[in-house]
Amino acid sequence: MRKLTRRALARRGLSAGILAAGLGPEMLASRLAHTQTPAKPAVAPKKGGTLNTILTPEPPVLVLGVNNQGPTQLAASKLFQGLCQYSFTLQPMPQLAKSWSLSDDKKTYTFHLQENVKFHDGHPMTADDVIFSITKFHSELSPRARPIFANIKEATAPDPHTVVLTLATPFEPFMLMFDATACAIVPKHIYDGTDYRTNPANQKPIGTGPFQFVEWQRGNFIRMKRFDDYWVPGQPYLDEIIYRIMNSLVDRGGRNITELVFRLCIAGKMWTARHLHGFARHKRSPGRPKLTGSFAGASGEKAEPNGAHKNAAYGSARKVRHVLGNRVATS
Repeated sequence: MRKLTRRALARRGLSAGILAAGLGPEMLASRLAHTQTPAKPAVAPKKGGTLNTILTPEPPVLVLGVNNQGPTQLAASKLFQGLCQYSFTLQPMPQLAKSWSLSDDKKTYTFHLQENVKFHDGHPMTADDVIFSITKFHSELSPRARPIFANIKEATAPDPHTVVLTLATPFEPFMLMFDATACAIVPKHIYDGTDYRTNPANQKPIGTGPFQFVEWQRGNFIRMKRFDDYWVPGQPYLDEIIYRIMNSLVDRGGRNITELVFRLCIAGKMWTARHLHGFARHKRSPGRPKLTGSFAGASGEKAEPNGAHKNAAYGSARKVRHVLGNRVATS
């Protein structure tokens, strides 16, 4: 006898309900079509304005490669760029490289760079900066990049806007190493021949990104402004970004912001019943944030007391917000 799974049982119940309501497949499709909300036209972005946001904790520096912690990546990715960026399916997309090709033997990568790209100090970005960033800067600083870039047998620049990288052996994931978080392009004229970790430019970063560093009041804020010579016409739209430094879970008004952070995580659909159960166990520690009230999972199921809840599907934001109806308090 075939064993019924919970999913199969749910499907049978849904089918029975549809038939009981007298809805055949065609009628059901017709009714669904009438109830669908038409897509709203996209809102055209407007230029101007300042984005005020929170950065926590405060990063030690804002140069990717010198430091690659989360807060550094969040802020410095507005200042620096890589050859590529990636889609949600990890497909490479052009950034500082407008196109690239791979030889038949899968060893030689040829990158064609965007033209008219400038660093924030006005110097043009060329193939020499790209080769320096790959073969010297990140190869020395980054434990992630070092073993992969060590496979580069030769790096040449046939012209200022072309980079050719030849590998010793084929390595298919090689193209996943060229976004800003893995290999930000840095100015050779600033870093070559210096100690990369202590270079004074680390305190006033110089990249090719849409925003330019303005000032950093330690423990207070980081300010960036639109880079007027940015290579993408008409961008960025914002005038400024101000990152307000928040080094603890209590803001300057003495309010506990744990709930705010928790709600932001929920809004991103990042929590399941298993995660919420972990938070429930965490609340038992003295002085730690705790969640009061019932603990329902994102799917409406109760979190297993032994942590055996195996439903990894993310719930909808609305369902998870229902979980968050419980208030976060302080023990």
